[in-house]
Amino acid sequence: MLWFAHRGVSDRFPENTLEAIAAAIEDDVDGVEFDVHFSKDGVGVIIHDETVNRTTNGTGRVIDMTVAELQALDAGARFKGEAIKTKIPTLDEVLAILAPATLRLNIELKTDTIRYDGIEAYVLERCAAHGIATDRLLFSSFNHYSVALIRKLDPSVETAILYPYPIYHPEEQALRI
Repeated sequence: MLWFAHRGVSDRFPENTLEAIAAAIEDDVDGVEFDVHFSKDGVGVIIHDETVNRTTNGTGRVIDMTVAELQALDAGARFKGEAIKTKIPTLDEVLAILAPATLRLNIELKTDTIRYDGIEAYVLERCAAHGIATDRLLFSSFNHYSVALIRKLDPSVETAILYPYPIYHPEEQALRI
């Protein structure tokens, strides 16, 4: 069994931030899980929700904001009632700090509500650009089409399908994809 820091070390730092991801490198975990969306200008950004409402001092949909607008928000404004000033990181910023580490990366593609065309190829390309070996990667999504596309683009990459509710024989669904 592998132990992953979900959204980074999100019990001590605001989730999906550089601080939370960096803390995972220092902790005794096997990997780190984080979530990827596209900004309005097509940049991969690390945030869980489709909106910035829950985790920042802003409001609105991620897809409707440029990366500059997203990074101007305070991603630590709502963390446990504390004021921890931090920003929404880009995928490249996260990959830059994870590249020299040995952790596994569980990259959740957040394509289940908003379909980000091309995000699968984009994320694979950015991982390769940072020199992250495919044996360190695990791609997951509630959108099973995204998982199937990742497998088509690079069959050597490990994938996982997520389920929002119990289903009958999930192992059969997983084998089909």
